[in-house]
Formats: sequence, C-alpha cells, structure tokens
Amino acid sequence: MLDLVILARDAYHTSSLFVTKQMHQIPYLAAHRAVKEAGGYVVREARGAQAPDLKVLFLQDGEVCFFGTAEEFAETTIPSVALMDTADERHAFDCR
Repeated sequence: MLDLVILARDAYHTSSLFVTKQMHQIPYLAAHRAVKEAGGYVVREARGAQAPDLKVLFLQDGEVCFFGTAEEFAETTIPSVALMDTADERHAFDCR
C-alpha cells in the first residue's frame, strides 16, 4: 500500500492525504521515492536532497497538535505525539 502511495506521488505527481495510526509508516514514506528504470518504476530509499518533501499533520480531538517534517515529528516532545505508539483509549492527552 505504501509503495502505491509513493508511486502515485512520484510517477504521477499526485498529492495525497494519507491517514494512519501506524507511526512506523511515516519514516518509510519520508525516505523512499519511485524511480523510473528501464522496466518501469521501482521504489528505492532516498536520503538528503533526494528525499521527498513530506509533511506530517497530527490531530487530537479535532485540533492540530503538530505540523512539520517527518524528522521534526520523530523528535517532538508533544505528549500525544510522543506516546502515540503506546497510548490506548484509557489515556487522554492535551495538545496544548
């Protein structure tokens, strides 16, 4: 599924809004590009200047808690973002 999003973005220059609670998907989308080769497009790792321009938007209770790059997202100290992988329905976090 992620490779299809990458292919649409890079081969067809299509913007997308990808909704997920799987935080491990964000670094993958931020570090891969679809590259045209003789047989068609192949998804490959891309770093530095070759990395895609990907932005992350995180909502909590309808409010924007975070907006920035995947690198900034990985380093944020906002509780609802930092604890997303371990949070469950019993925990509530304030965006402010």
